[in-house]
Amino acid sequence: MKVLLLTNKPFLPTIDGGTSATNAFVSQLIDEGFEIKHLTFSSEKHPFASKLFEQKEWKQIRTVNVPIILKLKPFEALKALLKDVSYQLSRFESKIMLDIFQELTNRENFDFVILDSLYSAQMIEKLKKFAPKSKFILRTHNVESNLTKDKAENHSNRLNKLYLSILAKQLEKREKEIINQFEIVLSISEDDSNSFRSWGNKNIQTLPFFAEKSNVKWIDKPDSFMHFGAMNWQPNVEAYMQLANELFPKIKASCPNAQLKVAGSFMRYLPASENDSIHHLGFVDNKFEFLANNGILLAPIKSGSGVRIKIIEALSIGVPVITTEIGAKGIPAQDNFGLWVCKTDKEFVENSIVLAQNKEKRQELSKQAMEFYNDWRSNFSLKTIFANDDKK
Repeated sequence: MKVLLLTNKPFLPTIDGGTSATNAFVSQLIDEGFEIKHLTFSSEKHPFASKLFEQKEWKQIRTVNVPIILKLKPFEALKALLKDVSYQLSRFESKIMLDIFQELTNRENFDFVILDSLYSAQMIEKLKKFAPKSKFILRTHNVESNLTKDKAENHSNRLNKLYLSILAKQLEKREKEIINQFEIVLSISEDDSNSFRSWGNKNIQTLPFFAEKSNVKWIDKPDSFMHFGAMNWQPNVEAYMQLANELFPKIKASCPNAQLKVAGSFMRYLPASENDSIHHLGFVDNKFEFLANNGILLAPIKSGSGVRIKIIEALSIGVPVITTEIGAKGIPAQDNFGLWVCKTDKEFVENSIVLAQNKEKRQELSKQAMEFYNDWRSNFSLKTIFANDDKK
């Protein structure tokens, strides 16, 4: 089966949850034997690294890059505001991308056109005219308008709060229009799927994020904790600040030898730690090596929507994970089999101490994590999902 894939940013290098999700999705397409051609936008935030796409495992997908500028343009933002259109999405209008898409679809037929993320789908009406025989599929990472709503609610500046609230309403309006133009929408969590179904499209299917394959396995280390995530996303920053200032000091009081390693992209946004037991490692080249070698993953996430990519990646290699109900959202582990989900800060600290002090419990949780992940992963096939075009 032939696929034309359009992404809103290059998925190499995998520097955050979004690129990790797309990387894993493309890997799954390749593993299931799809023939792929790939169009991608790139920007100042996510530049195109051509050498990475020339590596053996990615060469077969034949990637074409279209640069765009996503940096805020105040005049364009004001114009979009007055026209009541989503400025966030309108930045992805590109005649160059349309011309390349038209040229490709004129030259060959594709069974599926897959648009990865809402931003890639901004030009859906025009794209569908160029490929009328293809089935159009949207792969979503979040309910994007909910993310902007969260930013508005959490912002302290009244003017910024008002502006973000307007952006969220404009984004939601356009998001609803886009969602209802696809034959299939692949959502990353059941909660998101239910939101999309309420907007009218009944052929919404949940396809969770599954980590790229890794041969690395977790190594038990006493008194070792870690935190991992892209620090240009506010929920990750908030989680780190609470962990560093409140939770970890309480853990340290009961576990004097405890150490906390912190890694991820954009760590320049974090203040330097004054705690000698907290170590900022910055961006790590191999996230699985980091996850495997630094003990228990602490993820006290308190805000944000969507699925926590780093938690699923950790589970895939048997890392013991302690998180919150929001952190575990979209991960169908039940009765604390596979990961420990805490309802309160007190419970979070107590469970962290229990795991740190009990080797048997750490190893049991590690084994459960891999069992849960492998059972969950085995239930999903893209070919089966794509073959289902019944409008329910």
